[in-house]
Amino acid sequence: MQEDFTDFLDLDEFAVEVSREDGTTFAAIFDNEGEVGTIGGAVLETTNPMLLCRDVDVSEMVWDRSVVSVPQVGDFVVRSIKPDGTGFATVELGYAN
Repeated sequence: MQEDFTDFLDLDEFAVEVSREDGTTFAAIFDNEGEVGTIGGAVLETTNPMLLCRDVDVSEMVWDRSVVSVPQVGDFVVRSIKPDGTGFATVELGYAN
């Protein structure tokens, strides 16, 4: 039985509408926006941005290749996808070039 995550992923509350490269969208909670800094020509990420979403929404994505776009934040490369066994997944993101 698949859980109903509608209330948790409500776009009028905490969730944002994330876009995939193919133009489809899904609801997710974005965390750890972070910052990118440059020191001596090296680019550094200050935190590890993540998405919390339904695992079916990200099951077709490929690590280090798939790109998602978060409104008002930017584009990110999918670094890893970690399903938690309840129907949710944590998606670790890296900043896209």
